[in-house]
Amino acid sequence: MPRGPIPKPDHERIRRNKDAVFTPIAGGVSPPAARGFYGWCREVREWWQAIKTGSVARGYSKSDWQVALRAARIFNDAETLRNQGKYLEAKSLMTEVRQLEDRLLTTLRARRSARVAEDEEPPLPASADSGGEDELQSYRNRLTQKS
Repeated sequence: MPRGPIPKPDHERIRRNKDAVFTPIAGGVSPPAARGFYGWCREVREWWQAIKTGSVARGYSKSDWQVALRAARIFNDAETLRNQGKYLEAKSLMTEVRQLEDRLLTTLRARRSARVAEDEEPPLPASADSGGEDELQSYRNRLTQKS
């Protein structure tokens, strides 16, 4: 005698491992002016520019931009502490920045876990058709030129 419930017919089964459904990014609001931007560290200014021009930023609401601005300020404070040699304090602030980055979907891992589709696909290398043979040959050529 079989144990457990009788199996359901195929049309009634619930698939628990369904294929990923990616959600397109909806339109949002433009970023606020970052006060003190030119006083920020170079790394923070580059990070802010990357956030503003990223494809996910198009879907940010006003509150998302406030969180991003807060993350930039915390990032700047962490960089200032790091430059002063206060590494432990900087590390704890950077932990907060990383968590905010995940909430803002600025990392590829966060976007994949949230199943957000991006318009911009990363470009394939020119030698993708050749299986990387061109890259390997150019690497070999560079090695032989240096010696």
